[in-house]
Amino acid sequence: MNLLQQKRKLILLLICLCWLGCEKIFHPEEPSLSEITSYEQLLNVTGGVYGKMLNLVNPPSGMGDLFLPNVKGDDITRYNGSYAMYYRNYDCMLQDQYRMNNYYSDYVDESVNLWENLYQVILTVNNTLSQFPEPILLEENYRQILGELYFLRAYCHFRLTRCFGKIPVVTDIEVDYQKPLLSWDEQYGLMARDLKTAQQLLPQKASEARIPFETPHQGSALTLLAELYLNWAGFPAKNAAMYHEAARVAGKLIDSARFYELGLLPDFRDVWKKEPHGNTEIAFSLSFANPELSTEFSDVNQLYYARASYWPSDFMVSPTSLSLYSFFFGCEINFYNFYPASYRKDATFYTSIYVPGSFEEYGVDTGYVYIDEWNTCYRPAYQKFFIDSTFISEDHFNSYWLRESLLMGNQRLYLLRYAHTLLTYAEAKARAGELDASAYEAVNMIRRRAHHVDLYSPSPYDMSPGLAPDVFADSVVWERAWELAGEPEGRWFDLLRLEKVLSIPNLRHRWEGDIPKEFISQDDFFFPIPERDQVLNPNLQ
Repeated sequence: MNLLQQKRKLILLLICLCWLGCEKIFHPEEPSLSEITSYEQLLNVTGGVYGKMLNLVNPPSGMGDLFLPNVKGDDITRYNGSYAMYYRNYDCMLQDQYRMNNYYSDYVDESVNLWENLYQVILTVNNTLSQFPEPILLEENYRQILGELYFLRAYCHFRLTRCFGKIPVVTDIEVDYQKPLLSWDEQYGLMARDLKTAQQLLPQKASEARIPFETPHQGSALTLLAELYLNWAGFPAKNAAMYHEAARVAGKLIDSARFYELGLLPDFRDVWKKEPHGNTEIAFSLSFANPELSTEFSDVNQLYYARASYWPSDFMVSPTSLSLYSFFFGCEINFYNFYPASYRKDATFYTSIYVPGSFEEYGVDTGYVYIDEWNTCYRPAYQKFFIDSTFISEDHFNSYWLRESLLMGNQRLYLLRYAHTLLTYAEAKARAGELDASAYEAVNMIRRRAHHVDLYSPSPYDMSPGLAPDVFADSVVWERAWELAGEPEGRWFDLLRLEKVLSIPNLRHRWEGDIPKEFISQDDFFFPIPERDQVLNPNLQ
């Protein structure tokens, strides 16, 4: 049974949680979970948890709410309605609206969806784990799936921390509105504890995972733990000792990568292909249905698709030139311009894509059309998410509102890749004062693949030896930007932890609008905690 089948079988608690208002996320009188008496029931609950994770990408919660913080960075920009409205400080489209309307107040706060969905996952996990107080004593199949739940709870708390700052780290089913918020070290420490527990319970390697090369395993837990330590060392916690821990954990994973069945794919383009659906690059991902096999639009990855519209629209060019636009994010101009020329850049971006000849009625079937037809900020689009795309006809999905043909992108959403581990290791070694040849080799493997040469042989693209640790670390941060461009665990969180957010206006192209200086401050680093939760819990104010 795959995750998409499982997510349909939610038991009572998860159904109730889906309908709870935000103000009831921490309500002490929530219904308790029905007793789990079989592995099948536990599997169904876990499928429901993954279903809530998928809802951060697809409706009903919203389109791409998982990416809300990422739009603040300099690598992606959302040029569609509500996202531009919310990111009034950062988004190019709103600068145009600002010039026309001279105000910033009309926006939709979608961060509530992010807060609510992540905590719904956490609360469901807590209710489930409360029934298994000593998981290490259980049968292996129970242990492994409970390990997944510890892993998912840690990830949700980790993302909430980097999106909202100081948050309630909820690890049980009790609600205490008088409990003060934890210190940064305590907050990160509880997440680290969950990941260490997960590592004890999870299957050892990718091929032994509950769904091979798809659900988490021990290598996944180590990958996330290294990322947690790296962020713990930076802003706002600033516990510099954690750089050593990040390097230690990442180094342990690298040394045993073959055992965990993790590693770089030799060709960067292969990372984004459909087959094999599971590969050694995956440390943690969300998987969706194959659009060629599924007729339910709600089951496919709606983040990575482009729509070819048959209808005229004020937001697109004339229908005589075929409107094709992506629901994913465009790339900011300077980020594209600064991106070093390479095989990887050619695979990461494009400004045109092939469209089959079914649109000859428009008289413009030249074979290629620009994917960014909005022409607002002259942004190139991301190609890597569409490298192995599928063209779907308008009548394929059981949906009354779809009247377009769709270009469906990758059905796999990477959250963490093995590339994260190599880059985290290199940067953490330098910042911990432990820079050595192994750190150089880790980042050089990424650079070699970027230029499509052998991963393990010295090349002209390797970093110059003998760099000062701070220069080396800064170079690695830029390499992270290029390698992880447009991905959910990418650029924005690096800018945040390294306190480079205030430099973003200087990274923007003048065509993308002048960002008023008074709208850039540390108040924009984190989303505000929803007001209704602040009323319930004064400690959140």
